[in-house]
Amino acid sequence: MSNNFRRWFSQAIVNGRAGLLVALIVLLVWQIGLFNQLRLQLTNIYYVSRPTTNHIVIIAADDASLQMYGRALNEWPRDLYADLVTYLD
Repeated sequence: MSNNFRRWFSQAIVNGRAGLLVALIVLLVWQIGLFNQLRLQLTNIYYVSRPTTNHIVIIAADDASLQMYGRALNEWPRDLYADLVTYLD
């Protein structure tokens, strides 16, 4: 074997062992639930609740709307809901 190949092969062995060690550490940390706690904390930071108001809005779907968009509310397009939320906000 050439000297370059031996050097490459020994470096590949070292890199493989390091990769395996990192994978085992990640698996261990995941198994004990550290990632879950981190995910929950980041979710709490991301979703900050806004203060509530006393304004109550009742939205009624009449027969004309049901005929136009569909009988079931889950058939209505999502952009219709987005426009409604934007209008009410």
